[in-house]
Amino acid sequence: LSYQNPIHGIFMQYPSDWLASTGGLADYTNLIAFYSPLQNLSDSFPARLTISVIIYGQKVSLPEYTNVVLTILNQSQQVDVTNSSEVTIAGYPGHRIVLAVQPFQNGTLVNQMSTWTTIGNKVYLLAYEGEESKFNQYLPEVSQMLETMRITSDNNMTTLLTTE
Repeated sequence: LSYQNPIHGIFMQYPSDWLASTGGLADYTNLIAFYSPLQNLSDSFPARLTISVIIYGQKVSLPEYTNVVLTILNQSQQVDVTNSSEVTIAGYPGHRIVLAVQPFQNGTLVNQMSTWTTIGNKVYLLAYEGEESKFNQYLPEVSQMLETMRITSDNNMTTLLTTE
């Protein structure tokens, strides 16, 4: 299926068995979340990919934003950054970190992969998270979703959709 947000110039394809939802998002910067299918009745925490756009009053460079994020994470005692690397997102230079957190008292380990790029005064942030087993299970599908992502800086969706 296709997701598009003409306001922010975003286009992405996602698997038809995933649920796309704009309800219940935790932050005003979140645009949409995609949830993996639930497998059975005991499956209460689906893997999810959230797309956010953070708008600043001035231009934000990728190195500046990345440095701020990594500084904050390195000061935290609750996360373990397992990977930090440069990537390309929708044709733009970006950065990706993978971290492990233990948010639940039952000892469940949750992995999170955050990928971002900066364009002008906007930070496009894609956060994928899930329990360790689900994270690895759905990572190939999420990687495919990220590969289909397009960002048009002029927000002209007509041009974008006719080229897909």
